Amino acid sequence: MIVHAAPSGSNTVGLLAYLYGPGIGPERGGTDHVDPRTVASWDGLPEIHAPVPRAEGGQSVRDMARALDLPARLAGVPPTGRTGHLIVANHVDDPVLTDAQWREIAETTMRRAGLWNGPDDGAAVRWIATRHDDNGLHITYSRIREDGSDAGWINYTRAWERMRHEYEARYGLTPTGSADGTARRPYHQAEASRAKAERNSPGGDRHALPDTARLRHWCTVIALEAAALGFRAEQVFLDRLRAAGITVAEHRDPTSGVLLDYRVGIRTDSAGKPVLYQLGKLAPELHIDELRTAWNSAANHTPETVSAAVDALERAAASAPDELTDGDFATIGKAAREALHAAAAYTDLDELRAAAEAADRAGRLAAQAPIIPSSSPGPVAQMARDLRVSAGILVNQSGEDDPDRDVAVRVVIAVASVLVQMEAWHELADRRAAAHAAFTAREHVLQARRALTAPYRPAATRPVTPRQGVAGIDTSAARTTIPRPHTPPDVPRRR
Repeated sequence: MIVHAAPSGSNTVGLLAYLYGPGIGPERGGTDHVDPRTVASWDGLPEIHAPVPRAEGGQSVRDMARALDLPARLAGVPPTGRTGHLIVANHVDDPVLTDAQWREIAETTMRRAGLWNGPDDGAAVRWIATRHDDNGLHITYSRIREDGSDAGWINYTRAWERMRHEYEARYGLTPTGSADGTARRPYHQAEASRAKAERNSPGGDRHALPDTARLRHWCTVIALEAAALGFRAEQVFLDRLRAAGITVAEHRDPTSGVLLDYRVGIRTDSAGKPVLYQLGKLAPELHIDELRTAWNSAANHTPETVSAAVDALERAAASAPDELTDGDFATIGKAAREALHAAAAYTDLDELRAAAEAADRAGRLAAQAPIIPSSSPGPVAQMARDLRVSAGILVNQSGEDDPDRDVAVRVVIAVASVLVQMEAWHELADRRAAAHAAFTAREHVLQARRALTAPYRPAATRPVTPRQGVAGIDTSAARTTIPRPHTPPDVPRRR
């Protein structure tokens, strides 16, 4: 369960009209609203707060908006920023709750935030809770209390943390963690909506990911490819990104010309300008300084054979230590993420791309320090090295006409064992969300294993292709796969 406080607005009528309307549909990045209804309200009488049918058709929510805004109008408060909006949502796979259960959740949400203490509270805010699907609830409220004072600022994260855990345990919902700093920055609403629209459009890609997720995956894969080239890795990394159809903007020191940072994008806006993301903020392991450290370390490791590397990976997964320091965990977590991204590129399986996304949180810790690969002997160093070696092998062999499926099966089984250990380590440290992320990643890996061991593996659904936006730019010449390290930039890869 998540509870999100959306930015305050000024148009109460517009917000209610949307919540009680038909919705904008998944093909446009939204949802279809099914039987919108009020399940809870500040006065304990949700049944009286409903849209009024119009004689000419349609419905009006103006009476509902006037009731919510009455304290603000009496206090003479201008409409700017006085309409609040809270979103309470469960995972799509969670049990469907009843209206009575959602009513209890809505009332608890408002109580824990200090906005309402019951129908007789003379200093409460006015609010109504709307339900129009199986997985969520929307609470519209006025930020002006009954006594004319402003609701003020509330630390919503702390106010609702215990509540979320209580309802997750009571109703068997997907667990979420505390504010432990392991969560990545959320996707921007625009890119999340675009991905949702693409998944639901006729003939669209049902596995479409937001732009930053695609960029994170392919930048990781290309960085692993470049690692084999040693001192030339940095320039090759940038060249490979551009050859793959990814727009790259470099930020260099004006005096020395040293690369300080870079931004990447796969889309343009309506004016034809590229939409660029600074991946060093969205994915710290892709910051140029972190990549340089990884490339310098990778240059010293030359794998013997594929079979020997996979054997070592399996031994390391079977002998994982029971306890780890934070530094040890960070090293293994980063190596496991790279192995999943590499396996996804090698097998072209959507399940492994999903596993890599899920394992992103499972492989990080709060306030994680820069990872310095350890060269000292021991199970942790050996496990991390084997994961990195396997990732490099898989990336360098990705795109072959007939990839070695047996190797891929052995790798995903070994990585699943590592994810089991990561889940156990998180549970011991009471990092609930990170432990669930490791579990989710392992489930995706097991689905990939079933796909690999099927008698006839289905053809790849599509290459992961960088896409431009709506500016009309021709992208037919853009590459549909990532160039191999030995492939000249102007020669297309073999499909």
